[in-house]
Amino acid sequence: MLADLNEMNNLVFKGLRAHPAKVPMIAAVVGQDLFKANYMTGKRRFCLKERTIKWKAPIEGTLKINFDGSVARGSAAGGFVIRYSVGRPIVTRTHNLGSNTIAVVEALALRDVLLFAKQRNIKDVVVEGDSKSAINGILDRCKILWRLRTIFEDIKWLGTSFDSIQWQHVYIESNFLTNAIKSIGHNVDNICSWDGLLPSEARQAFELLYGIRVLPGILFILIKFLS
Repeated sequence: MLADLNEMNNLVFKGLRAHPAKVPMIAAVVGQDLFKANYMTGKRRFCLKERTIKWKAPIEGTLKINFDGSVARGSAAGGFVIRYSVGRPIVTRTHNLGSNTIAVVEALALRDVLLFAKQRNIKDVVVEGDSKSAINGILDRCKILWRLRTIFEDIKWLGTSFDSIQWQHVYIESNFLTNAIKSIGHNVDNICSWDGLLPSEARQAFELLYGIRVLPGILFILIKFLS
Protein backbone atom coordinates (compact mmCIF):
# COMPACT_ATOMS: atom_id res chain seq x y z
CA MET A 1 0.00 0.00 0.00
CA LEU A 2 2.84 2.40 0.85
CA ALA A 3 4.45 1.71 -2.51
CA ASP A 4 1.19 2.60 -4.27
CA LEU A 5 0.98 5.87 -2.35
CA ASN A 6 4.54 6.65 -3.39
CA GLU A 7 3.62 6.03 -7.04
CA MET A 8 0.68 8.43 -6.70
CA ASN A 9 2.89 11.07 -5.08
CA ASN A 10 5.50 10.67 -7.82
CA LEU A 11 2.88 11.57 -10.42
CA VAL A 12 1.36 14.49 -8.54
CA PHE A 13 4.54 16.11 -7.25
CA LYS A 14 7.31 14.90 -9.59
CA GLY A 15 5.49 14.23 -12.87
CA LEU A 16 6.71 10.60 -12.96
CA ARG A 17 4.39 8.07 -14.61
CA ALA A 18 3.49 4.75 -13.03
CA HIS A 19 3.90 1.45 -14.87
CA PRO A 20 0.53 0.46 -16.45
CA ALA A 21 0.45 -2.80 -14.46
CA LYS A 22 0.32 -0.80 -11.20
CA VAL A 23 -2.53 1.47 -12.28
CA PRO A 24 -5.54 -0.50 -10.94
CA MET A 25 -4.05 -0.78 -7.42
CA ILE A 26 -3.05 2.90 -7.40
CA ALA A 27 -6.55 3.86 -8.52
CA ALA A 28 -8.01 1.74 -5.73
CA VAL A 29 -5.87 3.60 -3.17
CA VAL A 30 -6.90 6.98 -4.60
CA GLY A 31 -10.52 5.90 -4.76
CA GLN A 32 -10.49 4.77 -1.14
CA ASP A 33 -9.04 8.10 -0.03
CA LEU A 34 -11.57 9.98 -2.15
CA PHE A 35 -14.44 7.98 -0.64
CA LYS A 36 -13.22 8.57 2.93
CA ALA A 37 -12.80 12.29 2.28
CA ASN A 38 -16.25 12.78 0.79
CA TYR A 39 -18.49 10.34 2.67
CA MET A 40 -18.67 10.52 6.45
CA THR A 41 -20.52 8.10 8.77
CA GLY A 42 -23.96 9.60 9.40
CA LYS A 43 -22.96 12.82 7.69
CA ARG A 44 -22.25 13.24 3.99
CA ARG A 45 -20.07 16.22 3.17
CA PHE A 46 -21.05 16.28 -0.47
CA CYS A 47 -22.22 13.85 -3.10
CA LEU A 48 -20.20 12.87 -6.16
CA LYS A 49 -22.39 11.99 -9.08
CA GLU A 50 -22.17 8.39 -10.34
CA ARG A 51 -22.50 7.28 -13.91
CA THR A 52 -22.42 3.89 -15.55
CA ILE A 53 -19.22 3.23 -17.48
CA LYS A 54 -19.81 0.32 -19.80
CA TRP A 55 -18.78 -0.84 -23.23
CA LYS A 56 -21.94 -1.11 -25.31
CA ALA A 57 -22.29 -4.29 -27.32
CA PRO A 58 -23.27 -4.08 -31.00
CA ILE A 59 -26.12 -6.16 -32.37
CA GLU A 60 -25.40 -9.86 -32.82
CA GLY A 61 -23.38 -10.55 -35.94
CA THR A 62 -21.71 -7.13 -35.89
CA LEU A 63 -18.21 -6.61 -34.51
CA LYS A 64 -17.12 -3.63 -32.43
CA ILE A 65 -13.88 -1.81 -33.22
CA ASN A 66 -12.32 0.58 -30.71
CA PHE A 67 -9.20 2.59 -31.57
CA ASP A 68 -7.04 5.14 -29.78
CA GLY A 69 -3.75 6.99 -30.01
CA SER A 70 -1.58 9.10 -27.77
CA VAL A 71 1.64 11.08 -27.57
CA ALA A 72 3.66 11.04 -24.35
CA ARG A 73 7.22 12.20 -23.64
CA GLY A 74 8.02 12.40 -27.35
CA SER A 75 6.70 8.89 -28.05
CA ALA A 76 3.62 8.22 -30.20
CA ALA A 77 1.56 5.03 -30.01
CA GLY A 78 -1.69 3.73 -31.42
CA GLY A 79 -3.81 0.73 -30.59
CA PHE A 80 -7.07 -1.05 -31.24
CA VAL A 81 -9.24 -3.94 -30.16
CA ILE A 82 -11.85 -5.80 -32.22
CA ARG A 83 -14.51 -7.63 -30.23
CA TYR A 84 -17.48 -9.89 -30.75
CA SER A 85 -20.89 -8.64 -29.64
CA VAL A 86 -20.49 -10.62 -26.39
CA GLY A 87 -17.33 -8.62 -25.59
CA ARG A 88 -14.76 -11.35 -26.24
CA PRO A 89 -11.71 -9.98 -28.10
CA ILE A 90 -10.86 -11.19 -31.59
CA VAL A 91 -7.59 -9.30 -31.76
CA THR A 92 -5.76 -6.65 -29.76
CA ARG A 93 -2.87 -4.66 -31.21
CA THR A 94 -0.63 -1.75 -30.30
CA HIS A 95 1.95 -0.02 -32.44
CA ASN A 96 4.81 2.36 -31.65
CA LEU A 97 4.63 5.22 -34.16
CA GLY A 98 7.85 7.02 -33.30
CA SER A 99 7.51 10.78 -33.11
CA ASN A 100 4.22 12.20 -34.35
CA THR A 101 1.31 14.50 -33.55
CA ILE A 102 -1.81 13.25 -31.77
CA ALA A 103 -4.01 13.98 -34.80
CA VAL A 104 -1.80 11.87 -37.08
CA VAL A 105 -1.46 9.07 -34.52
CA GLU A 106 -5.22 8.71 -34.03
CA ALA A 107 -5.83 8.73 -37.78
CA LEU A 108 -3.14 6.09 -38.32
CA ALA A 109 -4.63 3.91 -35.57
CA LEU A 110 -8.00 4.09 -37.29
CA ARG A 111 -6.55 3.30 -40.71
CA ASP A 112 -4.57 0.36 -39.30
CA VAL A 113 -7.58 -1.29 -37.68
CA LEU A 114 -9.74 -0.91 -40.79
CA LEU A 115 -7.00 -2.42 -42.95
CA PHE A 116 -6.67 -5.29 -40.50
CA ALA A 117 -10.43 -5.88 -40.47
CA LYS A 118 -10.52 -5.85 -44.28
CA GLN A 119 -7.71 -8.41 -44.43
CA ARG A 120 -9.63 -10.61 -41.98
CA ASN A 121 -12.68 -10.39 -44.27
CA ILE A 122 -14.81 -8.79 -41.56
CA LYS A 123 -18.01 -7.39 -43.07
CA ASP A 124 -20.17 -5.66 -40.44
CA VAL A 125 -18.61 -3.29 -37.90
CA VAL A 126 -19.25 -0.47 -35.48
CA VAL A 127 -16.21 1.80 -35.14
CA GLU A 128 -15.75 3.76 -31.91
CA GLY A 129 -13.13 6.22 -30.79
CA ASP A 130 -12.79 9.05 -28.31
CA SER A 131 -11.20 11.29 -30.97
CA LYS A 132 -14.03 13.58 -31.99
CA SER A 133 -11.91 15.17 -34.73
CA ALA A 134 -11.21 11.78 -36.33
CA ILE A 135 -14.86 10.68 -36.28
CA ASN A 136 -16.11 14.07 -37.48
CA GLY A 137 -13.48 14.07 -40.23
CA ILE A 138 -14.73 10.74 -41.55
CA LEU A 139 -18.33 11.99 -41.46
CA ASP A 140 -17.35 15.26 -43.24
CA ARG A 141 -18.44 17.33 -40.26
CA CYS A 142 -15.18 19.26 -40.09
CA LYS A 143 -12.27 20.26 -42.28
CA ILE A 144 -9.38 17.84 -42.51
CA LEU A 145 -5.85 19.21 -42.14
CA TRP A 146 -3.83 18.92 -45.34
CA ARG A 147 -1.26 16.60 -43.75
CA LEU A 148 -4.07 14.20 -42.82
CA ARG A 149 -5.91 14.15 -46.14
CA THR A 150 -4.12 11.13 -47.60
CA ILE A 151 -4.73 9.11 -44.42
CA PHE A 152 -8.42 10.06 -44.34
CA GLU A 153 -8.79 9.20 -48.02
CA ASP A 154 -7.39 5.74 -47.20
CA ILE A 155 -9.81 5.42 -44.26
CA LYS A 156 -12.82 6.33 -46.39
CA TRP A 157 -11.74 3.93 -49.11
CA LEU A 158 -11.28 1.12 -46.59
CA GLY A 159 -14.74 1.89 -45.23
CA THR A 160 -16.25 0.88 -48.57
CA SER A 161 -14.90 -2.65 -48.03
CA PHE A 162 -17.57 -3.43 -45.42
CA ASP A 163 -21.18 -4.41 -45.95
CA SER A 164 -22.12 -2.11 -43.08
CA ILE A 165 -20.07 0.33 -41.03
CA GLN A 166 -21.18 2.74 -38.30
CA TRP A 167 -19.05 5.55 -36.86
CA GLN A 168 -19.48 6.56 -33.23
CA HIS A 169 -17.71 9.04 -31.01
CA VAL A 170 -17.54 7.95 -27.37
CA TYR A 171 -16.18 9.63 -24.27
CA ILE A 172 -12.77 8.55 -23.06
CA GLU A 173 -14.25 6.57 -20.16
CA SER A 174 -16.00 4.17 -22.56
CA ASN A 175 -12.77 3.77 -24.53
CA PHE A 176 -10.66 3.05 -21.46
CA LEU A 177 -9.71 -0.50 -22.43
CA THR A 178 -8.23 0.70 -25.74
CA ASN A 179 -6.50 3.50 -23.86
CA ALA A 180 -4.73 0.86 -21.76
CA ILE A 181 -3.82 -1.17 -24.85
CA LYS A 182 -2.28 1.70 -26.81
CA SER A 183 -0.30 2.80 -23.74
CA ILE A 184 1.69 -0.42 -24.02
CA GLY A 185 2.87 0.81 -27.42
CA HIS A 186 5.00 3.49 -25.81
CA ASN A 187 7.24 0.75 -24.38
CA VAL A 188 7.69 -1.40 -27.50
CA ASP A 189 9.73 -0.96 -30.66
CA ASN A 190 7.15 -1.85 -33.29
CA ILE A 191 3.92 -3.88 -33.31
CA CYS A 192 2.55 -6.12 -30.55
CA SER A 193 -0.52 -8.22 -31.31
CA TRP A 194 -2.65 -10.64 -29.26
CA ASP A 195 -5.14 -12.96 -30.96
CA GLY A 196 -8.22 -13.86 -28.96
CA LEU A 197 -7.01 -12.34 -25.69
CA LEU A 198 -5.95 -9.17 -23.92
CA PRO A 199 -2.47 -8.29 -22.64
CA SER A 200 -2.12 -8.45 -18.87
CA GLU A 201 -2.15 -4.66 -18.42
CA ALA A 202 -5.38 -4.35 -20.41
CA ARG A 203 -6.98 -7.33 -18.62
CA GLN A 204 -6.63 -5.49 -15.34
CA ALA A 205 -8.38 -2.44 -16.77
CA PHE A 206 -11.06 -4.71 -18.29
CA GLU A 207 -11.74 -6.52 -15.01
CA LEU A 208 -11.84 -3.26 -13.07
CA LEU A 209 -14.17 -1.32 -15.34
CA TYR A 210 -16.26 -3.69 -17.45
CA GLY A 211 -19.89 -3.21 -16.58
CA ILE A 212 -19.40 -1.60 -13.16
CA ARG A 213 -20.37 1.76 -11.71
CA VAL A 214 -17.45 4.12 -11.28
CA LEU A 215 -17.05 7.58 -9.81
CA PRO A 216 -15.94 9.85 -12.69
CA GLY A 217 -13.11 11.39 -10.65
CA ILE A 218 -11.55 7.98 -9.98
CA LEU A 219 -11.80 7.02 -13.64
CA PHE A 220 -10.03 10.17 -14.78
CA ILE A 221 -7.23 9.37 -12.30
CA LEU A 222 -6.86 5.97 -13.96
CA ILE A 223 -6.70 7.56 -17.40
CA LYS A 224 -4.18 10.12 -16.16
CA PHE A 225 -1.82 7.39 -15.01
CA LEU A 226 -2.07 5.51 -18.33
CA SER A 227 -1.81 8.51 -20.68
